[in-house]
Amino acid sequence: MKQKLCAIMLVLCMLLSLGMPVSASEMGDLESLGVQLIQYYLHHQQEAADVIWDITRQMKEIDPKQGSVWEKLMFDWAWINQDMPIYEDTLPKDLPTDDSLCIVIMGFGPNPDGSIRPELEKRLRVALDLAEGYPNAFVLVTGGQTGAVEGVTEAGQMAAWLQKNGLSRSRILQETQSLSTTANAVNCYKLLTRAYPQVDAIAVVTSDYHIRQSCAMFAAVSNYQAGYKGGKQLELVGNAVCDTGMEEDSLLTQAWGVSLVLGIPFDEKA
Repeated sequence: MKQKLCAIMLVLCMLLSLGMPVSASEMGDLESLGVQLIQYYLHHQQEAADVIWDITRQMKEIDPKQGSVWEKLMFDWAWINQDMPIYEDTLPKDLPTDDSLCIVIMGFGPNPDGSIRPELEKRLRVALDLAEGYPNAFVLVTGGQTGAVEGVTEAGQMAAWLQKNGLSRSRILQETQSLSTTANAVNCYKLLTRAYPQVDAIAVVTSDYHIRQSCAMFAAVSNYQAGYKGGKQLELVGNAVCDTGMEEDSLLTQAWGVSLVLGIPFDEKA
């Protein structure tokens, strides 16, 4: 419980550092409609399409800018969960071949001694193969200190593994503060847009059960920043997963994360 509370507080700090609100004031009169959208999609998924588009139409009539942001956010979120192709051990064809592409590897909690667990090594092996196919792409490892060993971060261990296995240090970017998938997305967006402006597109590498949650958070952060803050749109152009045999069950976590990114209330029982 203590670690969960710390993770929530860290995400809130990251949202503040990006200029994201932790209150719903910016949403104004549209807050209640936004809450309805998230809750309705959470509980009805594919059956929610007509209602979602009707609510976003109402939002656009009230405020064209905010309504358009919500329309894109909900469209992308639904597409990620319902229609997005999942690529095992590979990436879709025809991705950018220059340094405008960044391959993002999601972290995973370490062993008690701080070493990498087998599942994370699977993610890294997939990403290493992909990095060889896209030799100009950056490779971003993400994850903070989620284990008991002081000073040992997921990202740091991942970067060391990649270098040991032949990836040039100059290509490896590290995000070492996150304790959750939502924080991963917030911090990676901040790092890429502030320090690597040439990056326009990202491809996410993680486990099969975790890919839709990861992509949903990256899309929500990018859509929010581009729509409300005039920031850069980082396009989600692909994904690659390692097979674990586990089934995904992340929609509730996604809904919580989307609400947090947008700074609106979330009640899973609503």
